[in-house]
Amino acid sequence: MELSASQAQETSRGSIQQLIYLGEPLQVVENEAAAIQWKNLYLFPEHKAFGVLNEDVRFQIIDGPQHGRIHSKSDGAPLQSFNYADVLSQHLEYRHDGSETSEDSFDVQVTIDSLPEINQRFRMSNIYAVTISIEPRDDPPQISIGSKGPIISLAAGARIQLSELHLRVWDDDTPTHEVWMEVQSAQGVRITDKKGRVLTRFNLAQLLNSKVYLITDGGSGEIEFLARDSSSASPSSITCVPPLSLCPSKEDRFQLCSNFEQSDIDGLRIRYRHMSSNRPQGDSFSFQVHCAETSSIVHVFHFTFIPTSIRVFIQESLLLNNTDQGVISSRNLMATAFPQNFPRHLLLYHIVEPPKFGMLLRRIQAADGSSKLRRIGVSSNFTQEHVDSQSVVYKLHFVHYSVVNDFFSFRLITPAVSSELLRFEITYIPGGNAIHLLNRTLIVSEGSTQQITNNTLWLKTADDSAFTFTLTVPPFNGRLVAGSDVGGKFFLDSGGTFTSSTF
Repeated sequence: MELSASQAQETSRGSIQQLIYLGEPLQVVENEAAAIQWKNLYLFPEHKAFGVLNEDVRFQIIDGPQHGRIHSKSDGAPLQSFNYADVLSQHLEYRHDGSETSEDSFDVQVTIDSLPEINQRFRMSNIYAVTISIEPRDDPPQISIGSKGPIISLAAGARIQLSELHLRVWDDDTPTHEVWMEVQSAQGVRITDKKGRVLTRFNLAQLLNSKVYLITDGGSGEIEFLARDSSSASPSSITCVPPLSLCPSKEDRFQLCSNFEQSDIDGLRIRYRHMSSNRPQGDSFSFQVHCAETSSIVHVFHFTFIPTSIRVFIQESLLLNNTDQGVISSRNLMATAFPQNFPRHLLLYHIVEPPKFGMLLRRIQAADGSSKLRRIGVSSNFTQEHVDSQSVVYKLHFVHYSVVNDFFSFRLITPAVSSELLRFEITYIPGGNAIHLLNRTLIVSEGSTQQITNNTLWLKTADDSAFTFTLTVPPFNGRLVAGSDVGGKFFLDSGGTFTSSTF
């Protein structure tokens, strides 16, 4: 339904819900460039009725992308601002820097020169995050030592469960079950499954699902891995040593040692660190005391462990009821530890698998006192303190017309232990006044004509079903023919329109 010029002037500008709408994420091939188009961000539908020109809508980049840059397509000059006419003419583009990333984003502040009262109304909500999806090339998988470091202290004959805390492996362009870790060499250690069967290789899915174990044969040992996909590989290694004390070095950093003096004990310079993922009740080490030419009998020093238990309470899944974003609060995620209760900022939610249909964002304070949202991607963290302060937000990439079920996987990491892999569910439910779009594939025989009916293409809302459709990209291998009010027919080209009554 189109408005006349006089009706447009009488339309209340209070009906504008937001200045721009975010469409589908910008698709970019790794280390290449792609033009930013209207389907990535577009104006509120009524802008022509208010006399808003495309040049009037200005975008100021207030937080640029982390893994690329925005520049002019013609001369390559970096851009800090642009207008909507530049978007429609594909004058600007994003170029990826080639890093191993699957997503990026940049924040823009929107103002409309011809509607100062609208700018004032939206002054607190005129910042939008434009998402970028990076299509990876067939790169080798990346492998590195996990947060526990390259050395594992393990008693002879004991075994531990390998996880991403020991080996961090990622490959953006290959499914986890197709990324393989091959044992290149193993001295004094071996890799097994849960039943004790020796493994010469395992995939990333097995590692993430806690199905891989490392066993020592006694003494020290070393194992080397090669991470491989269908085309290339990357190496890494881990060293296993018997349990030893930690002694301070000259730089006041603690290092492994096998002997120490009484003065070290008196000076509180000897530490014991528990480094096994198992849950034993205690530990011990044997020692002798030497003084001049005299040695004592062998003594045994015992440790008693008080297990640290962590609990993550997912009381409510996140429900988006007719809204494209929602805040994750303590009603959704609550973590505790016992008997040692760690501060909230030390309870880290480590993202293993990010959401598919949306993104996680964290609200941060800018230098000028304003707030903005920063993306939380794979292998990134947010804390219980962020959850309690309602700083973590989930936002859909774009509004859907049907129910969407999404999730993200995470581990809770504390200074002592980490949790198993957990999953947080997210559900989006469209409202009763949502737009309902019917868009079915049209089957046409070669060389023939097929009519487009309201069973093929139809758009309606709760209070209207009369719309004007504008053809932006015509078909490549055929023509669209529309009928006129007087019974004639004409071809539709780019910019041509037809209405709901045409069907």
